[in-house]
Amino acid sequence: MLPDDVMRIIAGIIIVLTALPLHEYSHGFMADRLGDPTPRSQKRLTLNPLRHFDPIGGLFILIAGFGWAKPVLVDMQNFKNPRRDMALVAAVGPLSNFVFALITMALFKIAHGIMLLYPSLVFLPLLQVLYFMAVINLWLMALNILPIPPLDGSKIVGAFLPERTHQSLMRYEKFGIIILLFLIFTNRIRGPIGFITAQVMRFIETLTLPIDMIFVNLHG
Repeated sequence: MLPDDVMRIIAGIIIVLTALPLHEYSHGFMADRLGDPTPRSQKRLTLNPLRHFDPIGGLFILIAGFGWAKPVLVDMQNFKNPRRDMALVAAVGPLSNFVFALITMALFKIAHGIMLLYPSLVFLPLLQVLYFMAVINLWLMALNILPIPPLDGSKIVGAFLPERTHQSLMRYEKFGIIILLFLIFTNRIRGPIGFITAQVMRFIETLTLPIDMIFVNLHG
């Protein structure tokens, strides 16, 4: 069995090539469906990781477990209901990470069940990578739903705020990245992210419990 740090890096590389492009594609796809041609004109309606790759964000994935891709640009003026539609565009990004984590944990449970039936150390590296992929995706989801501009959570919350409050929040958007980096470098963000990740992981464990039961019955 390889060290956890090695397997986490391998999982991070896979995330950079798959989950991050899916996250940004989801934003672009929803914006396109809601009437904004900007993502399509910038050729961002693709899962090609090269179109979405951000070197600094990718590096953060490898060393910190959470990072980002190159943001998809969206023009709110093309939406019929700008605040509501922007919230929908923002929400599908974290949702894609949740779905990715759910699928990855389902694969983890299947691989674990097969190992239960046919014991072999060959499965252990696969289990490690799948587990870390699920956790990293939940970290990404948890990070993005925080209501700190320019994260997706600020746009989701913005749809429910009074107009004056929303405008005030948006005025501070340019300082949001500074606040976010401060929270990351001072390690103050791991508490909220860890709490959200743990709660959602419990929910996913519940959803995938039938897979465990199938293999327990087969083994029994």
